[in-house]
Amino acid sequence: MPLTYEQHLEKSRVINVLSSNGHFRVSAIKNTGVALEAQKRHQLPEVPALLLARALSAASLLAVFLTGEERVIIDAIGDGVVNKVTAEAIQVGEVRGYCEYSDRVKNLSKDEFDSALGPGIFRVLRILYNEPEPIVGIVQLIRGDISSDLNYYFAKSEQIFSIAVLDADTDENGLINNSVGMIVQAMPGATDKEKNEITNVLEHLERLTNLIKPRDDLSVILKNILPWDFNILKNDRVDFFCRCSKENFMEKLLTLNYHDVKEMKEMGQNELVCQYCNAKYYLDDNDFNNLLISIKAKTN
Repeated sequence: MPLTYEQHLEKSRVINVLSSNGHFRVSAIKNTGVALEAQKRHQLPEVPALLLARALSAASLLAVFLTGEERVIIDAIGDGVVNKVTAEAIQVGEVRGYCEYSDRVKNLSKDEFDSALGPGIFRVLRILYNEPEPIVGIVQLIRGDISSDLNYYFAKSEQIFSIAVLDADTDENGLINNSVGMIVQAMPGATDKEKNEITNVLEHLERLTNLIKPRDDLSVILKNILPWDFNILKNDRVDFFCRCSKENFMEKLLTLNYHDVKEMKEMGQNELVCQYCNAKYYLDDNDFNNLLISIKAKTN
């Protein structure tokens, strides 16, 4: 069934612009649909859903600055009722993520979401072309709201002036009803005066969820926010998308030893669940037999 005009407007999108003088690049996102799908896939309570929404925004916003299928991964790992928030995105508009948390998270109100992670670390990994290993930056969780932590990461680990603003909200049923974000980065040539000007603008913004609604045109919103004209470099769809498959899971099982796979078969442990998207795959007897034959052949 084709999308209505209203449904088309509400689709998650990310935009990348460059200031007319070339001194700043900006990425902005409205990804309510993506964040809500992630919440529903993982059946997340309100607080983990809010944290994951911000992490998904952060990953997509950083991925805009990459090339092709280069990837960025955002990890927030803490000792609180939420143990981990992870989001992974690639430049072509695919993003996925998940949360790990205890049942005690249901006792938190959404106003307490930034206390859910507790003390811990915030990590950004970039998997880039021509780099043999991921480029990794790690800082302490400074607040636990993802937005402040990303800004702390920028201040401590990056050599580029960068400011992130991430926001998300839920309805009376605890479901994500708005998820938005933006990142401003200075380019070579940006002056201290210009940096101070954009810092002042962003520090005095009202909540981003009040400024950007699911049906809004991001380019129009940025014209109202940014203190300078810009050129649009990219304006694309963003989708919650995972490239997991039964075949990929089976390839990983080939790294186990013969006894472990045989024991899985005998105990009926045939369900495989992707942590990123919660998709489930099931192994039948033929799958187990093929795995055992392949593993035995490798060890002979």
